[in-house]
Parts: sequence; structure tokens; C-alpha cells
Amino acid sequence: MDIGITAIYCEFGDINLTAIDLEDKIRRVAENQVGNFKVERLLAMIGQRHLGTVFELHWLRTLTNSIPELSTW
Repeated sequence: MDIGITAIYCEFGDINLTAIDLEDKIRRVAENQVGNFKVERLLAMIGQRHLGTVFELHWLRTLTNSIPELSTW
């Protein structure tokens, strides 16, 4: 089983390389920027429109799997 940052890169080969920059992580930990990470910042990083689409598709799949009349979809 692959564990760690490198395993994530191998699994998702087309990611932004700055996401696994060890030097940047060490700098942020030294400056205590990791401890100051807020929920608002995380939400700003997430594509809200895409997230809404994912939620909609999740519920559509749940409905089509749960209701026999919708099983043709």
C-alpha cells in the first residue's frame, strides 16, 4: 500500500505540483501558517458551483437507486 504525499502524486498524476512542495510546507509550518488555517479559507478554495453539482448528482443517484419507479434512470 502506498502512503504519503508521493503516493498521492502517483495516483493523481495531473495535480498542481505546488500542492506537494515540501519546501513550501516546511516554510508554512515554521511560520505557523498551518495552525491559522480557517474554515472560511477552505470554503473559498472549493469550487462551490462544482460542489453543488456533485451534491445534486449524489441525490439523483440515491433516488434512482432507492425508488423502483426511477430505476430505469
